[in-house]
Amino acid sequence: DRAPGTYSSTLKLRALVPEEDVWDIPIEITVVPTRLPKPMPIRFCNWGYVLSSPLKHIAEEAIRDMHNHHTNVFVLGAGTAPQASYDSKGHVVEVDWRRFDWLLDLLSDEDIILVPGGLLKPAEPGAPGEFSRQWRGAFKEFLEVFKAHLSEKGFGYENWAFYPVDEPGLLGGLLMDRLEKYARFYKEIDPKVQVYTDPFKGMTVEDMRRVLDVVDIFQPNFGAVVCEPSGERIAYLRSTGKILWTYEADGHVKDMVGVEYYWRQIWTAWELGLTGVGFWSYCTRPYDLWQGPNPNGNDWELVYQGAKKPVPSIRWQAVRIAIEDYARLWRLREASRRLERQGKRSQANSIKQLLKSTVERARSSLWDPEVVSSLRKALIEASAEVKEQLAKPK
Repeated sequence: DRAPGTYSSTLKLRALVPEEDVWDIPIEITVVPTRLPKPMPIRFCNWGYVLSSPLKHIAEEAIRDMHNHHTNVFVLGAGTAPQASYDSKGHVVEVDWRRFDWLLDLLSDEDIILVPGGLLKPAEPGAPGEFSRQWRGAFKEFLEVFKAHLSEKGFGYENWAFYPVDEPGLLGGLLMDRLEKYARFYKEIDPKVQVYTDPFKGMTVEDMRRVLDVVDIFQPNFGAVVCEPSGERIAYLRSTGKILWTYEADGHVKDMVGVEYYWRQIWTAWELGLTGVGFWSYCTRPYDLWQGPNPNGNDWELVYQGAKKPVPSIRWQAVRIAIEDYARLWRLREASRRLERQGKRSQANSIKQLLKSTVERARSSLWDPEVVSSLRKALIEASAEVKEQLAKPK
Protein backbone atom coordinates (compact mmCIF):
# COMPACT_ATOMS: atom_id res chain seq x y z
CA ASP A 1 0.00 0.00 0.00
CA ARG A 2 1.19 3.47 -0.84
CA ALA A 3 1.52 6.15 1.82
CA PRO A 4 -0.86 9.12 1.47
CA GLY A 5 0.36 11.67 -1.04
CA THR A 6 0.43 12.54 -4.73
CA TYR A 7 2.28 10.32 -7.20
CA SER A 8 3.15 11.18 -10.79
CA SER A 9 3.99 8.99 -13.75
CA THR A 10 3.79 8.96 -17.54
CA LEU A 11 1.84 6.63 -19.77
CA LYS A 12 3.52 6.16 -23.16
CA LEU A 13 1.38 5.23 -26.16
CA ARG A 14 2.43 4.34 -29.68
CA ALA A 15 1.06 2.41 -32.60
CA LEU A 16 2.65 -0.94 -33.46
CA VAL A 17 4.29 0.32 -36.64
CA PRO A 18 7.91 1.39 -37.37
CA GLU A 19 8.97 4.95 -36.54
CA GLU A 20 5.60 5.92 -35.16
CA ASP A 21 5.27 8.90 -32.81
CA VAL A 22 5.05 8.25 -29.10
CA TRP A 23 2.44 10.09 -27.04
CA ASP A 24 3.30 10.91 -23.44
CA ILE A 25 0.26 11.13 -21.18
CA PRO A 26 0.94 12.50 -17.69
CA ILE A 27 -0.80 10.65 -14.85
CA GLU A 28 -1.25 11.96 -11.33
CA ILE A 29 -2.59 9.71 -8.56
CA THR A 30 -3.58 11.01 -5.15
CA VAL A 31 -3.67 8.58 -2.24
CA VAL A 32 -5.81 9.97 0.58
CA PRO A 33 -5.35 8.95 4.25
CA THR A 34 -8.35 6.63 4.39
CA ARG A 35 -8.82 2.88 4.10
CA LEU A 36 -11.73 0.63 3.31
CA PRO A 37 -13.28 -0.83 6.46
CA LYS A 38 -12.26 -4.28 7.68
CA PRO A 39 -14.18 -6.48 7.78
CA MET A 40 -16.26 -5.27 4.84
CA PRO A 41 -19.74 -4.12 5.94
CA ILE A 42 -21.46 -5.98 3.10
CA ARG A 43 -21.88 -9.70 2.47
CA PHE A 44 -20.98 -10.79 -1.04
CA CYS A 45 -22.24 -14.21 -2.12
CA ASN A 46 -21.04 -15.87 -5.31
CA TRP A 47 -21.71 -19.37 -6.51
CA GLY A 48 -18.20 -20.56 -7.32
CA TYR A 49 -17.83 -24.31 -7.74
CA VAL A 50 -14.15 -24.14 -8.58
CA LEU A 51 -13.33 -27.86 -8.18
CA SER A 52 -15.86 -28.87 -10.84
CA SER A 53 -15.14 -26.00 -13.23
CA PRO A 54 -12.40 -25.12 -15.74
CA LEU A 55 -10.66 -23.39 -12.81
CA LYS A 56 -9.95 -26.65 -10.99
CA HIS A 57 -6.25 -26.60 -11.98
CA ILE A 58 -5.94 -23.15 -10.34
CA ALA A 59 -8.54 -23.70 -7.62
CA GLU A 60 -6.58 -22.08 -4.77
CA GLU A 61 -5.91 -19.01 -6.89
CA ALA A 62 -9.62 -18.86 -7.72
CA ILE A 63 -10.55 -18.75 -4.02
CA ARG A 64 -7.95 -16.02 -3.48
CA ASP A 65 -9.39 -14.12 -6.44
CA MET A 66 -12.86 -14.33 -4.93
CA HIS A 67 -11.50 -13.00 -1.64
CA ASN A 68 -9.65 -10.21 -3.46
CA HIS A 69 -12.96 -9.14 -4.95
CA HIS A 70 -14.56 -9.17 -1.47
CA THR A 71 -16.47 -12.45 -1.69
CA ASN A 72 -17.17 -13.49 1.90
CA VAL A 73 -20.07 -15.94 1.45
CA PHE A 74 -19.09 -19.26 -0.12
CA VAL A 75 -21.60 -21.83 -1.36
CA LEU A 76 -20.56 -25.46 -0.98
CA GLY A 77 -20.99 -26.93 -4.44
CA ALA A 78 -19.85 -30.02 -6.25
CA GLY A 79 -16.65 -31.27 -4.71
CA THR A 80 -16.42 -29.09 -1.58
CA ALA A 81 -19.24 -30.40 0.63
CA PRO A 82 -18.34 -33.14 3.14
CA GLN A 83 -19.31 -36.60 1.91
CA ALA A 84 -21.23 -38.49 4.61
CA SER A 85 -23.02 -41.85 4.57
CA TYR A 86 -25.28 -43.76 6.96
CA ASP A 87 -26.35 -47.36 7.44
CA SER A 88 -29.76 -49.01 7.68
CA LYS A 89 -29.72 -48.67 11.49
CA GLY A 90 -29.51 -44.88 11.31
CA HIS A 91 -25.84 -44.35 12.17
CA VAL A 92 -23.21 -42.34 10.36
CA VAL A 93 -20.73 -44.75 8.78
CA GLU A 94 -18.15 -42.45 7.28
CA VAL A 95 -17.45 -38.76 6.64
CA ASP A 96 -14.93 -37.64 4.06
CA TRP A 97 -13.75 -34.17 5.04
CA ARG A 98 -10.85 -33.83 2.58
CA ARG A 99 -12.23 -31.41 0.02
CA PHE A 100 -14.29 -29.58 2.61
CA ASP A 101 -11.17 -28.99 4.71
CA TRP A 102 -9.31 -27.86 1.61
CA LEU A 103 -11.82 -25.03 1.30
CA LEU A 104 -12.00 -24.24 5.02
CA ASP A 105 -8.24 -23.84 5.16
CA LEU A 106 -8.47 -21.12 2.49
CA LEU A 107 -11.28 -19.19 4.20
CA SER A 108 -11.14 -16.69 7.05
CA ASP A 109 -13.12 -16.49 10.26
CA GLU A 110 -15.04 -13.58 8.71
CA ASP A 111 -16.50 -15.76 5.95
CA ILE A 112 -19.86 -17.54 5.84
CA ILE A 113 -20.42 -20.99 4.31
CA LEU A 114 -23.76 -22.02 2.80
CA VAL A 115 -24.26 -25.76 3.29
CA PRO A 116 -26.57 -27.85 1.03
CA GLY A 117 -29.31 -29.88 2.69
CA GLY A 118 -28.70 -33.31 1.20
CA LEU A 119 -25.34 -34.15 2.76
CA LEU A 120 -26.22 -37.66 3.93
CA LYS A 121 -26.30 -40.56 1.48
CA PRO A 122 -27.15 -44.23 2.15
CA ALA A 123 -24.03 -46.36 2.60
CA GLU A 124 -25.72 -49.47 1.25
CA PRO A 125 -28.46 -50.35 -1.26
CA GLY A 126 -31.92 -50.45 0.26
CA ALA A 127 -31.13 -48.23 3.25
CA PRO A 128 -34.14 -46.10 4.27
CA GLY A 129 -34.19 -42.74 2.45
CA GLU A 130 -34.50 -39.09 3.32
CA PHE A 131 -36.67 -38.19 6.33
CA SER A 132 -37.06 -41.84 7.35
CA ARG A 133 -36.53 -42.58 11.04
CA GLN A 134 -33.05 -43.91 10.26
CA TRP A 135 -32.10 -40.90 8.16
CA ARG A 136 -33.31 -38.51 10.87
CA GLY A 137 -31.28 -40.33 13.51
CA ALA A 138 -28.18 -40.34 11.32
CA PHE A 139 -28.60 -36.65 10.51
CA LYS A 140 -28.76 -35.71 14.18
CA GLU A 141 -25.60 -37.73 14.73
CA PHE A 142 -23.92 -36.11 11.73
CA LEU A 143 -24.89 -32.58 12.76
CA GLU A 144 -23.08 -32.92 16.08
CA VAL A 145 -19.95 -34.16 14.29
CA PHE A 146 -20.27 -31.41 11.68
CA LYS A 147 -20.55 -28.63 14.27
CA ALA A 148 -17.58 -30.00 16.20
CA HIS A 149 -15.49 -30.20 13.03
CA LEU A 150 -16.33 -26.61 12.10
CA SER A 151 -15.55 -25.44 15.62
CA GLU A 152 -12.11 -27.06 15.47
CA LYS A 153 -11.50 -25.07 12.30
CA GLY A 154 -12.56 -21.82 13.97
CA PHE A 155 -16.07 -21.56 12.51
CA GLY A 156 -18.99 -20.94 14.88
CA TYR A 157 -22.75 -20.79 14.31
CA GLU A 158 -22.39 -17.29 12.82
CA ASN A 159 -20.09 -18.62 10.07
CA TRP A 160 -22.46 -21.01 8.33
CA ALA A 161 -26.06 -21.71 7.39
CA PHE A 162 -27.99 -24.54 5.82
CA TYR A 163 -29.14 -23.88 2.22
CA PRO A 164 -31.69 -26.70 1.79
CA VAL A 165 -33.32 -25.69 -1.52
CA ASP A 166 -32.55 -23.26 -4.31
CA GLU A 167 -34.99 -20.52 -5.35
CA PRO A 168 -38.18 -21.49 -3.53
CA GLY A 169 -40.99 -20.07 -5.58
CA LEU A 170 -40.21 -22.27 -8.55
CA LEU A 171 -42.06 -25.56 -9.19
CA GLY A 172 -45.27 -24.36 -7.60
CA GLY A 173 -45.28 -25.08 -3.87
CA LEU A 174 -42.96 -28.07 -4.04
CA LEU A 175 -39.77 -26.21 -3.08
CA MET A 176 -41.59 -24.22 -0.39
CA ASP A 177 -42.75 -27.44 1.22
CA ARG A 178 -39.22 -28.82 1.06
CA LEU A 179 -37.71 -25.64 2.51
CA GLU A 180 -40.09 -25.65 5.45
CA LYS A 181 -39.64 -29.35 6.11
CA TYR A 182 -35.86 -29.10 6.18
CA ALA A 183 -35.76 -25.84 8.14
CA ARG A 184 -38.09 -27.08 10.88
CA PHE A 185 -36.11 -30.29 11.13
CA TYR A 186 -32.82 -28.38 11.56
CA LYS A 187 -34.28 -26.05 14.19
CA GLU A 188 -35.84 -28.97 16.05
CA ILE A 189 -32.38 -30.52 16.44
CA ASP A 190 -30.58 -27.27 17.24
CA PRO A 191 -32.39 -23.89 17.31
CA LYS A 192 -29.06 -22.05 16.98
CA VAL A 193 -28.38 -23.43 13.49
CA GLN A 194 -28.92 -20.80 10.78
CA VAL A 195 -31.06 -21.42 7.69
CA TYR A 196 -30.68 -19.48 4.42
CA THR A 197 -33.05 -19.14 1.49
CA ASP A 198 -33.17 -17.22 -1.81
CA PRO A 199 -36.82 -16.38 -2.61
CA PHE A 200 -37.72 -16.31 -6.30
CA LYS A 201 -40.74 -15.48 -8.44
CA GLY A 202 -43.50 -17.57 -6.90
CA MET A 203 -42.61 -17.20 -3.21
CA THR A 204 -45.40 -15.05 -1.79
CA VAL A 205 -45.59 -12.95 1.36
CA GLU A 206 -47.70 -15.72 2.88
CA ASP A 207 -44.94 -18.22 2.06
CA MET A 208 -42.42 -15.95 3.75
CA ARG A 209 -44.57 -15.69 6.86
CA ARG A 210 -44.87 -19.46 6.89
CA VAL A 211 -41.11 -19.95 7.32
CA LEU A 212 -40.21 -16.73 9.10
CA ASP A 213 -39.63 -18.45 12.43
CA VAL A 214 -37.19 -20.99 10.93
CA VAL A 215 -35.27 -18.96 8.30
CA ASP A 216 -32.54 -16.58 9.41
CA ILE A 217 -31.15 -15.20 6.13
CA PHE A 218 -33.31 -14.17 3.17
CA GLN A 219 -31.62 -13.34 -0.14
CA PRO A 220 -34.50 -12.50 -2.52
CA ASN A 221 -33.93 -12.25 -6.25
CA PHE A 222 -33.30 -8.64 -7.25
CA GLY A 223 -35.36 -8.37 -10.42
CA ALA A 224 -38.26 -10.68 -9.55
CA VAL A 225 -38.72 -9.78 -5.87
CA VAL A 226 -36.82 -6.65 -4.81
CA CYS A 227 -37.78 -4.62 -7.90
CA GLU A 228 -41.30 -5.92 -8.48
CA PRO A 229 -43.66 -2.98 -9.17
CA SER A 230 -45.78 -3.48 -6.05
CA GLY A 231 -42.77 -3.65 -3.71
CA GLU A 232 -44.90 -5.86 -1.47
CA ARG A 233 -42.45 -8.66 -0.75
CA ILE A 234 -39.35 -6.60 -0.10
CA ALA A 235 -41.39 -4.24 2.09
CA TYR A 236 -42.55 -7.22 4.13
CA LEU A 237 -39.05 -8.67 4.44
CA ARG A 238 -37.63 -5.32 5.52
CA SER A 239 -40.23 -5.20 8.29
CA THR A 240 -39.16 -8.55 9.77
CA GLY A 241 -35.73 -7.64 11.16
CA LYS A 242 -34.18 -10.66 9.42
CA ILE A 243 -30.79 -10.62 7.69
CA LEU A 244 -31.53 -9.45 4.13
CA TRP A 245 -29.32 -9.77 1.06
CA THR A 246 -30.22 -9.87 -2.63
CA TYR A 247 -28.89 -11.57 -5.78
CA GLU A 248 -29.36 -11.67 -9.52
CA ALA A 249 -28.90 -14.36 -12.17
CA ASP A 250 -29.72 -12.80 -15.53
CA GLY A 251 -28.39 -14.53 -18.62
CA HIS A 252 -26.57 -13.02 -21.61
CA VAL A 253 -24.63 -10.67 -19.32
CA LYS A 254 -21.56 -10.65 -21.58
CA ASP A 255 -23.66 -8.94 -24.23
CA MET A 256 -24.73 -6.12 -21.93
CA VAL A 257 -23.13 -2.73 -22.51
CA GLY A 258 -21.96 -0.92 -19.41
CA VAL A 259 -22.13 -1.80 -15.73
CA GLU A 260 -25.70 -0.89 -14.78
CA TYR A 261 -26.73 -4.53 -14.24
CA TYR A 262 -24.12 -4.90 -11.47
CA TRP A 263 -24.02 -1.42 -9.99
CA ARG A 264 -27.79 -1.03 -9.79
CA GLN A 265 -28.11 -4.02 -7.49
CA ILE A 266 -25.31 -2.98 -5.14
CA TRP A 267 -26.27 0.69 -4.86
CA THR A 268 -29.95 -0.23 -4.44
CA ALA A 269 -29.02 -2.68 -1.70
CA TRP A 270 -27.43 0.21 0.17
CA GLU A 271 -30.47 2.41 -0.40
CA LEU A 272 -32.87 -0.25 0.93
CA GLY A 273 -30.72 -1.20 3.92
CA LEU A 274 -29.85 -4.66 2.60
CA THR A 275 -26.56 -5.98 3.95
CA GLY A 276 -25.56 -8.39 1.19
CA VAL A 277 -25.54 -8.90 -2.58
CA GLY A 278 -24.66 -11.67 -4.99
CA PHE A 279 -24.43 -12.75 -8.60
CA TRP A 280 -24.81 -16.08 -10.29
CA SER A 281 -22.08 -16.88 -10.87
CA TYR A 282 -18.33 -16.77 -10.40
CA CYS A 283 -18.01 -20.20 -12.03
CA THR A 284 -20.47 -23.09 -11.83
CA ARG A 285 -20.39 -24.96 -15.13
CA PRO A 286 -17.85 -27.41 -16.55
CA TYR A 287 -17.62 -25.73 -19.96
CA ASP A 288 -14.63 -23.82 -21.27
CA LEU A 289 -15.11 -20.25 -20.03
CA TRP A 290 -13.66 -18.79 -23.23
CA GLN A 291 -15.16 -20.95 -25.98
CA GLY A 292 -18.10 -22.84 -24.48
CA PRO A 293 -20.09 -24.74 -25.59
CA ASN A 294 -22.85 -22.59 -24.20
CA PRO A 295 -26.14 -23.94 -25.59
CA ASN A 296 -28.35 -21.35 -23.87
CA GLY A 297 -26.01 -18.40 -24.45
CA ASN A 298 -26.34 -17.29 -20.82
CA ASP A 299 -22.67 -16.59 -20.07
CA TRP A 300 -23.15 -16.11 -16.32
CA GLU A 301 -19.53 -16.62 -15.32
CA LEU A 302 -17.52 -13.58 -14.24
CA VAL A 303 -14.00 -14.87 -14.97
CA TYR A 304 -12.06 -16.99 -17.48
CA GLN A 305 -9.54 -19.71 -16.88
CA GLY A 306 -5.88 -18.75 -17.18
CA ALA A 307 -2.66 -20.72 -16.99
CA LYS A 308 -1.85 -19.71 -13.39
CA LYS A 309 -4.71 -17.50 -12.24
CA PRO A 310 -8.29 -16.66 -13.20
CA VAL A 311 -8.54 -13.95 -15.85
CA PRO A 312 -10.98 -11.30 -14.60
CA SER A 313 -13.64 -9.84 -16.87
CA ILE A 314 -14.36 -6.12 -16.89
CA ARG A 315 -17.67 -7.10 -15.28
CA TRP A 316 -15.86 -8.76 -12.36
CA GLN A 317 -13.78 -5.64 -11.79
CA ALA A 318 -16.92 -3.52 -11.95
CA VAL A 319 -18.50 -5.65 -9.22
CA ARG A 320 -15.46 -5.12 -6.98
CA ILE A 321 -15.61 -1.35 -7.52
CA ALA A 322 -19.30 -1.19 -6.55
CA ILE A 323 -18.75 -3.36 -3.46
CA GLU A 324 -16.10 -0.84 -2.41
CA ASP A 325 -18.53 2.03 -3.11
CA TYR A 326 -21.01 0.41 -0.70
CA ALA A 327 -18.23 0.27 1.89
CA ARG A 328 -17.43 3.96 1.32
CA LEU A 329 -21.07 4.90 1.87
CA TRP A 330 -21.14 2.78 5.05
CA ARG A 331 -17.90 4.33 6.32
CA LEU A 332 -19.30 7.85 5.95
CA ARG A 333 -22.59 6.93 7.60
CA GLU A 334 -20.73 5.50 10.59
CA ALA A 335 -18.59 8.64 10.72
CA SER A 336 -21.72 10.82 10.82
CA ARG A 337 -22.99 8.80 13.77
CA ARG A 338 -19.70 9.30 15.60
CA LEU A 339 -19.91 13.04 14.91
CA GLU A 340 -23.39 13.09 16.41
CA ARG A 341 -22.16 11.29 19.52
CA GLN A 342 -19.47 13.97 19.85
CA GLY A 343 -22.16 16.66 19.64
CA LYS A 344 -21.03 17.86 16.19
CA ARG A 345 -24.51 17.85 14.70
CA SER A 346 -23.86 20.36 11.92
CA GLN A 347 -21.01 18.29 10.48
CA ALA A 348 -23.04 15.09 10.91
CA ASN A 349 -25.99 16.59 9.01
CA SER A 350 -23.70 17.66 6.17
CA ILE A 351 -22.47 14.07 5.81
CA LYS A 352 -26.03 12.74 5.84
CA GLN A 353 -27.01 15.17 3.09
CA LEU A 354 -23.97 14.15 1.05
CA LEU A 355 -24.92 10.48 1.34
CA LYS A 356 -28.51 11.19 0.32
CA SER A 357 -27.57 13.29 -2.70
CA THR A 358 -24.87 10.82 -3.76
CA VAL A 359 -27.30 7.91 -3.91
CA GLU A 360 -29.94 10.01 -5.70
CA ARG A 361 -27.48 11.28 -8.32
CA ALA A 362 -26.10 7.81 -8.96
CA ARG A 363 -29.60 6.42 -9.43
CA SER A 364 -30.80 9.26 -11.68
CA SER A 365 -27.73 8.76 -13.91
CA LEU A 366 -28.50 5.02 -14.12
CA TRP A 367 -25.13 4.48 -12.43
CA ASP A 368 -23.22 6.06 -15.28
CA PRO A 369 -19.49 5.33 -14.71
CA GLU A 370 -18.41 8.94 -15.27
CA VAL A 371 -21.00 10.30 -12.86
CA VAL A 372 -20.31 7.64 -10.26
CA SER A 373 -16.57 8.26 -10.57
CA SER A 374 -17.06 11.90 -9.57
CA LEU A 375 -19.34 10.88 -6.72
CA ARG A 376 -16.77 8.35 -5.54
CA LYS A 377 -14.10 11.05 -5.46
CA ALA A 378 -16.36 13.22 -3.31
CA LEU A 379 -17.01 10.34 -0.90
CA ILE A 380 -13.29 9.66 -0.51
CA GLU A 381 -12.48 13.34 0.05
CA ALA A 382 -15.31 13.62 2.58
CA SER A 383 -13.97 10.60 4.46
CA ALA A 384 -10.56 12.25 4.74
CA GLU A 385 -12.13 15.49 5.99
CA VAL A 386 -14.38 13.82 8.53
CA LYS A 387 -11.41 11.89 9.87
CA GLU A 388 -9.85 15.24 10.78
CA GLN A 389 -13.13 16.54 12.26
CA LEU A 390 -13.42 13.49 14.51
CA ALA A 391 -9.91 14.09 15.82
CA LYS A 392 -10.68 17.71 16.82
CA PRO A 393 -12.25 18.64 20.14
CA LYS A 394 -15.81 19.94 19.98
